[in-house]
Parts: sequence; C-alpha cells; structure tokens
Amino acid sequence: MITLTQGNTYTLTTSHTNYSGNDLSVWIDYNHDREYTLDEKVVSVVNVSSSNTASFTLPYSTILDTVDMRVRLSYWNGDTIPCGSNWGEVEDYPVLLKFAVPLQISDLILTGNCTESKNYINLEVIGSEILKSVTLEKSTDGINFENVATIEKPFSNDPKQLWKFVDVNTYKENLFYRTKTILQNGSTKYSNNLFIANCVKNDLVYIYPNPVSDYLYVSFEKDINYTIVNSIGQTIQQGLANQKIDISQLPKGAYFFVSDVLKVQFIKQ
Repeated sequence: MITLTQGNTYTLTTSHTNYSGNDLSVWIDYNHDREYTLDEKVVSVVNVSSSNTASFTLPYSTILDTVDMRVRLSYWNGDTIPCGSNWGEVEDYPVLLKFAVPLQISDLILTGNCTESKNYINLEVIGSEILKSVTLEKSTDGINFENVATIEKPFSNDPKQLWKFVDVNTYKENLFYRTKTILQNGSTKYSNNLFIANCVKNDLVYIYPNPVSDYLYVSFEKDINYTIVNSIGQTIQQGLANQKIDISQLPKGAYFFVSDVLKVQFIKQ
C-alpha cells in the first residue's frame, strides 16, 4: 500500500525495457469515482527512456480514502490515455490518501521589538506548508485585537519559515501582537501574545503590560509614589515605584494605579 499525504511532494521512478517511442502517464483517482480524468493525471512524459523520474504534489482537495493509481506505458501513443488498445503495459496500485497533520500552537513563535517608533514582528512557523494565510493582529489591552496585515501564503515544503511584519502605526503606545493562521482545512490557530513597549522617548508616564500577571512596569525613569486601589476605592497596595512593581499576590480583577502624575485602570490576571 502506498501512502500519500495532502500537500506533500513525491518523486515517482519507473524503469522498463528500453524501446524507443514509449510514452509514460500516471493518474491518481483523487475523487474515487473509478474514472481517470485530465486533472487527475500527475505524470506525463513522451518518448521516455528506460528509467524515468517525475514529481507531483498531492492536492489538499483530495478525498481521504484508499484510491487507485494507474501507471501506463504505451508505444507510439503521444498523449497517453488511461484506457485503450495501444501496445504497452498498464499497472494499478492501491494508494491511501491521508490528511495533512495540523499545526500545534507551539509551532507558532512570535517575537519582536520596537525601533525608532516602528514595531518589527517576526513569526517563526514550523510545518508552514499547510498554512493558507497569516494575519498579524494588534491590541492596546491584550484583549481586543484588530488586523494589521494579511499574507496569503502559497504552499511550501520548507518545514521552517520566518515571516516578517513591520507596524509603522504604533501611535506611540504599548501594544500587544498575535498572529492568526488559517490552515488549509479551514481551522484557525493563534500564536502567543507578544508585548512590545513604546520606544519613543517622551515625558508621558504609563504602565504596562495591561492585563498583567506578576509585575507591573512604570515608564517613568524617576521613582514615584503610587497607590493601588480596588474597584470600590479601597487601598490595596502602595509604595515607591522604581519602574517595577510586584503585584503577583493581588487577586484577579480590576484595579486603579494612582500617582501624582497618572491614574489608570489595569487588569490583574
């Protein structure tokens, strides 16, 4: 039994007695209807030698089943047909068509940085031959995302690829990024969330990331007194902020960061 996987490219090698004028064709009954049509012809070589090699890629549109592959060598037939009375030889082989293994979330690795107010984002994709498209999304809060750009990706057999994006519309803000990939089977996979802090020097004070899990960072280069209050105004934590505040012990919920120069809500995850 020959096993073929959607999206993969295969090499077919044949050998035969070397008579001049032999023509070689190969069909795979993709839709399992017992008929070999022109769009199912994967190899067509006129006037072949005694040993021949040809390549073909299994489409994603094929059914997932055991089908027949027909190999026909004919003499002086020109454009070989799957059936007929010409001299030559016909052999049929059973072929199992398999579904391409979908990407796992660990196969999408998002990294990036801010340089001169532009954010540069890199997406490393493992097994990218089954991707249909890649969309970069961004958010100011890590929850509500909007599209930045989409790449309609052609099929590829490269097991590891790097996609690069540049976001020039950063609005001098801290931003979250992620990528949404559409697989050929229609399913959707997301990468990790990537946080990129604004790298434009200014006098504004802001905190990041938001939402936050363990440490809250303050953009101000000087120490400032701060207070963290909950949604009903109770003081939960206070002190001197030195660009990094440990809030890992806070329960999950909404809080306010309050100082002489800034009052802003943040979410503790």
